[in-house]
Amino acid sequence: MSIVIYLALWVAIGLLAGVIANWISETGVWPWFWVDLFCGLSGAIISGYFVTKALFGISVVLSAFSLILAGAGAVLLLLLARVLRRIMS
Repeated sequence: MSIVIYLALWVAIGLLAGVIANWISETGVWPWFWVDLFCGLSGAIISGYFVTKALFGISVVLSAFSLILAGAGAVLLLLLARVLRRIMS
């Protein structure tokens, strides 16, 4: 698969993780919805590409493992955002 397809999959995973995180938290506040989407998207792209390439040296375009890391990165960044949100309030 080409890098464009993986990028689209990373974006989909990140957005899905952000929507699920917002749904689970039941905050109901629109600004936090956008924060969740941004954190999920950023975590998926950062871990999907950079972590896979830098830490594991795997060719990203040939690895479905990067999709798993994209999901894990999105969840980790969302958890970090939740912790910071609780500290700030």
